[in-house]
Amino acid sequence: MRRLLLVILVVAAGMVQAQQFRASLLAGMNLGQVDGDEVYGFNNPGINLGVQASAPLGNNLFLTLETNYNQKGAYQGPQSNDETYTAEYDLNLNYVEVPVILHYNDKDILTAGLGIAYARLLDEFEEENSGNTEPYIETKGFNKSDWLALFDLQFRLYKSFYANFRYSYSMFPIRSRRFTAVAVPDNSWVRQQYNNTLMFRIAYRINEKPTTESESRRR
Repeated sequence: MRRLLLVILVVAAGMVQAQQFRASLLAGMNLGQVDGDEVYGFNNPGINLGVQASAPLGNNLFLTLETNYNQKGAYQGPQSNDETYTAEYDLNLNYVEVPVILHYNDKDILTAGLGIAYARLLDEFEEENSGNTEPYIETKGFNKSDWLALFDLQFRLYKSFYANFRYSYSMFPIRSRRFTAVAVPDNSWVRQQYNNTLMFRIAYRINEKPTTESESRRR
């Protein structure tokens, strides 16, 4: 974690000096679920911290690069009064994520983009049935790498502050899991699992340049 924060600070300092780039600091939260885990809903909150740099490509297009610390996973509260099989499930996956996005900028008011991201798994925590049973004994571990497709939307709130919404989904399985029915041990099935994440952040543009009245008319 210390190394990640150091990298973020170094990248941010470099982007501030490179005035041809639009540099931003970002902070917010994720709502996550893992498709294929038999748990439903975006019930797992996590934090998202990052830095962003956008380079102009012309005709209102920007190429955006980020480095993020991203918490994902899934959660379901107890569903049963059974002391052993409560059906409670808690999964936390912590990633360093590097998205690359092609953005269309509409007068610095609304920005929309599509992109891909590479995520590297830092650590994981998984618990089911309130810790009364060992999770997924017959299941392989999570892949260390995750490739995601994403849609990104950003709009200005006030001066250098922007609201950012993003949806991302794994392009490849993060692992396979074999499920076994509690009541019928001979009944089992395998499902592929994917990160499915909603993200809400506030972005602060470090090197925002005031827009003059004449520039606004040209746009």
